[in-house]
Amino acid sequence: MWKQHFLAVLNCPEPDITHDFDNDASFFEELDVCMDPITESEVARAVHRLKNGKAAGVDQIQPELLKYSTAVVLAKLCNDI
Repeated sequence: MWKQHFLAVLNCPEPDITHDFDNDASFFEELDVCMDPITESEVARAVHRLKNGKAAGVDQIQPELLKYSTAVVLAKLCNDI
């Protein structure tokens, strides 16, 4: 049963209609991204939402360390990276 399913899904014919990304103006529009420095209030809100007892991220920093640091230090750290 699974074999027939995956044979049908993975061996389907090429689509009749394709999208032309080279001539799509909306594809090249720039995103509206704020590039201003990260503020202390943004850092404080994000850190406040962290949960205690969770594993460290790829940076190997425990959430508790971030929560008990000051927002000033964390904002400086985030803006320097």
